[in-house]
Amino acid sequence: MMEMDIIATWLRAQLDLDEAHAQKDLWALDRASNGGEWEAHYGYNHPRSYLRAGEQEIGQLTVTVSGLPDGGEDQHAADAFLVSRLVRSARGRANHALAEVAAKKAIVSQFEAAGAALSVESIETLDLTLRHLASAYADRPGYQPEWAPLG
Repeated sequence: MMEMDIIATWLRAQLDLDEAHAQKDLWALDRASNGGEWEAHYGYNHPRSYLRAGEQEIGQLTVTVSGLPDGGEDQHAADAFLVSRLVRSARGRANHALAEVAAKKAIVSQFEAAGAALSVESIETLDLTLRHLASAYADRPGYQPEWAPLG
């Protein structure tokens, strides 16, 4: 079970990092203008687009791209749309990330609590489960390719 212990410890550290990032996103949203409830106003055929928090204009996007084809939009309008989409989805994504982290931590905790009392079949199932959970973080430092799920 030594390798499973290593995977579980490493996975818990990744989950702690995800949790910290999600909490920081919520912290930033709560402190943003108007609680992060922003609207984008697209400046089609105008020199700028802007972001509003309630009645207050909080940002302008003025980037333009010359030579757009007919019907094309200025880059600032596309940028405003992107910012608006990111802000509107940020709270839901952060809350979802926190719920997902809690669920994954519960799985890791069950493994840690059960320890050597598990049957061989249960250990194999749990080993595969931990490997699958860890594989989602294969791009992070410390992940070992031999942890990849088998089968």
